[in-house]
Amino acid sequence: MMRKRGICLLTGLFVFSAFLGFTAPQAAADNVIKIGSIQPLTGPAAPWGLPCDRGVVLLAEIMNEAGGITIQGQKYLFKVLSENDKFSPQAGRAAAEKLINQEKVKYIVGPWHDATIIAARGLSNEQKVIILQGSSGSADTIGPQYPYLFRFSQDPRGKQGVLDVALKTMQFKKMAVLNVDTALGRGNSIAGAEWAKEFGIEVTDNVLAPADTKDFYPFLKKIIDHKAEMIHGAISPGIFALVCKQAHELGYRGYYSNVGSMTNVGQFIKIAGQEAVQGYIAPFEHIDCPIITDEGRKIMQEMEKRYLKRYGPPFEPLAWRYGIGLQVLSQALEKAQTFEPEAVLKAMETMEFDTLLGKGKFSGEKTYGIARQLVIYTIAAIIKGDKAEYLGYTKVERP
Repeated sequence: MMRKRGICLLTGLFVFSAFLGFTAPQAAADNVIKIGSIQPLTGPAAPWGLPCDRGVVLLAEIMNEAGGITIQGQKYLFKVLSENDKFSPQAGRAAAEKLINQEKVKYIVGPWHDATIIAARGLSNEQKVIILQGSSGSADTIGPQYPYLFRFSQDPRGKQGVLDVALKTMQFKKMAVLNVDTALGRGNSIAGAEWAKEFGIEVTDNVLAPADTKDFYPFLKKIIDHKAEMIHGAISPGIFALVCKQAHELGYRGYYSNVGSMTNVGQFIKIAGQEAVQGYIAPFEHIDCPIITDEGRKIMQEMEKRYLKRYGPPFEPLAWRYGIGLQVLSQALEKAQTFEPEAVLKAMETMEFDTLLGKGKFSGEKTYGIARQLVIYTIAAIIKGDKAEYLGYTKVERP
């Protein structure tokens, strides 16, 4: 039998072996790799944070049942330690310090809140902890001064890929950028304007509302008066639902796009009203996307089954995207065949990864001064009726 190639094949083997009643060999009790996961598990960003954390937890479980990874002939299993950053700088720092200083983790997967990343990256330099961060509001959370920090999800320009997909599918020439004043919002205000300039789209307004805004009527009134055809932002799902509701009440009938993944579509529609959210576009890892391989689809289905059984509905496809962070780490460890940090870094910099969402490779030397941005696909969906329907996909290259 040929040597297993990457985690997609490994997890694919698990799916087949499960049908046959096969139990994968277990690692020795002390052969455990601790993985830190830091996400907003409570608060306004929890609709994003919870599925991100769950994706890492579930994929680690599936990988462990398939036998884990092999380093120099020894089997190793993963143990995920989840911490709540509460979408707060103070809680994010406390979570990073606990994982690194107390739990002695050498790998952290998934944080995307800028304040958490900023707190963790200094500690990672000191103690050579490899961090695989998700999407952040600021593009420059990564850089040559932080060699142990990689971004496996989209950077702010990459997240505008949802607009790339939208522009291929529908016609709009005027766009308003609406965000709240957070790192995520500020980053998107810049990236959204840059995207519009690149594609010749007029930005009628670029608004940063106060971070705690619930009443968007004054901002939306101006946006509608300026005849925007698309309202674009990076706003948490529950708050963006309010934006859609209020804009619809003011007579807006154009499109919406959000760089933040679409989560809990039913609750989103319930808050905004079904008529208000028609034409809402956002990242959504739709399993019908043609870039997904048959073996990738099998493991995604297994993750979904376990997610629903453990956490209840609805299943959030964002779990698939954040599971990729663990795939990247595990493949780099197996290629390096050592836990020595510099060897693992070299493997990450040079190899191509097989992920649930297609192949990807770290790039960004010209953009960020170091190859730390994974070039990966963005998949988008649009709300039609009471469902999210697959819309398209794109890949944004980072030179």
